[in-house]
Amino acid sequence: MESSKTMIGTVVGESTPQEFRMSITPGQVYVQDLVALDAEIQESGKIKQIRVWAKIEDIERINPLFPREAGQELADLQVNPFDTVISMSREMITASCRILGYEEISGGEKNEPLKKLRYPPQPASSVYKPPKADIQRIIMGNLDDKSKKHRKLDIGWLSTRRDVDLIIDAHPIVARHAAILAMTGAGKSWTAKRIVEQLAEKQYPIVIFDPHGEYSGLSEIEAIKDRVHNYYADIKIFEEEQDDIVRLINGLGRSELTPRMQDIFTDLFRFSSIIIQDQVTCQNMCNLLLSVRPDDQYLQKYGLSPNLFGIAAIGQCICEAIRGDNQSFLSQIDSLGYTGVVALNNRDAETINGIVWRTRRAAGALANMARINRKISMGKESLPTDINTLIKKGSINVIGLAGYSSELRASIYSLVVEKLFQNRIQNLIDLPFLLVLEEAHNFAPGAPTTDADRQALQITRQIAQEGRKFGVGFLMISQRPSRLDETALSQCNTFIIMRLVNPADQQFVKRVIETVGEKETKLLPDLDVGEAIISGQSVQFPVLAQIKSPQATGSRSEEDLIMEVSKYGG
Repeated sequence: MESSKTMIGTVVGESTPQEFRMSITPGQVYVQDLVALDAEIQESGKIKQIRVWAKIEDIERINPLFPREAGQELADLQVNPFDTVISMSREMITASCRILGYEEISGGEKNEPLKKLRYPPQPASSVYKPPKADIQRIIMGNLDDKSKKHRKLDIGWLSTRRDVDLIIDAHPIVARHAAILAMTGAGKSWTAKRIVEQLAEKQYPIVIFDPHGEYSGLSEIEAIKDRVHNYYADIKIFEEEQDDIVRLINGLGRSELTPRMQDIFTDLFRFSSIIIQDQVTCQNMCNLLLSVRPDDQYLQKYGLSPNLFGIAAIGQCICEAIRGDNQSFLSQIDSLGYTGVVALNNRDAETINGIVWRTRRAAGALANMARINRKISMGKESLPTDINTLIKKGSINVIGLAGYSSELRASIYSLVVEKLFQNRIQNLIDLPFLLVLEEAHNFAPGAPTTDADRQALQITRQIAQEGRKFGVGFLMISQRPSRLDETALSQCNTFIIMRLVNPADQQFVKRVIETVGEKETKLLPDLDVGEAIISGQSVQFPVLAQIKSPQATGSRSEEDLIMEVSKYGG
């Protein structure tokens, strides 16, 4: 241990094994500073020299020779108290300190967790500011051991000691889940990027669900740009389960498919999948449909597209053939694989017409959102058909969800994550990986209102509870923690909490996160941008830190709009 000590106070009044008060030297320490004092304890008849570590939770400043009455009188007279004979030299400054634990001094540096103190510090003990190296060592615990050095994440520095770099343990983040909670503009995406960049240096596989194009800038970092893939979330209709497509139509088609519609849609979807995915059969079918609807401009221009428009086109022609009693056409459709279509009646035609109407509305909405998604997410590649290819050593995969509705985002997320998790369980994916969820309250809502929400919540809960066993971790990021599912959040073992002003969010954090105390909660509204309380298994005890800046900039970073307008003439 370093021997240099800067004395900053003296223990006064009552002390307990959990806390003490001290008189402090003016201007030497601040709230959330780490301090220490030397003491003795007796174990098995032997006296041991120990160092007691504590954190300053509050500072009080009072002058007993300057009562309120005098202050009021001087205020009424508009007289500066410093110009009077009132003594300012008898000011008393005291700090309340929470004891974090102790370590043995005589045993040398063991890099072990702090032990619980069972006997109070002695009043009149001198309190000092520990040296930089000792603070880093006590925060990191045993991360300096050869077997754990590879787990270090250089995330920031202590807010009250800018000379002390904050190195935290990456393992609990990727293995036991982590959460970044902050109001808009407090620096949550900034922090997430810093963590992602640090993990990228360690070649850790990462999949990011990005609703606003915040992470596309990762591809601009020279050291990792070749490993960053910006994907646009293109939904390949015929590669998904039929039930998932029904949910998609229900969410985008303004009104849901009835049970009877779903029965007929099952046959229509299966038939369309067989026909459209074969190039020759698809062209022959297009010609056949045009014989029923020769004026169909969409078919003339685009043919049979491998999407919802293609399914709607086939359904429309079948509907009109039933209405027109075109048995020749229906027989050909039956021979191509739509068994039973010749037995459908006019009532079924109306049902198919309802399917077509809802499917086309969903197709139009999906196409419009997909165009916006490609523009905002800067996606250069469509999500691969083989989802397992996302998980490679060193790969960073940003799945852009910008432009899609919240319900569709939840659906895309569920489809991708469920496949990745199941394939990892079945050993079809060899490596562990980290899932980064921006706006996690949309993927793990505390009060789901749609089928898509409920499905997203279900898979999120499953991974939160079981992911540790299979090497699948979450980094959940949210500006509204009170809207997050408590079960999913409670499974996180590392928390990075930044400025939160909303009382409901503050109370939620206090209730759900066991490692954050009353004093830390009170700090939340006053934290600076980029400042955070870090607690949980990545650190030995909660610390107040300033997050270092990431290298990446988001494509949707806030611009100076006044400056933007001023560039134009007129």
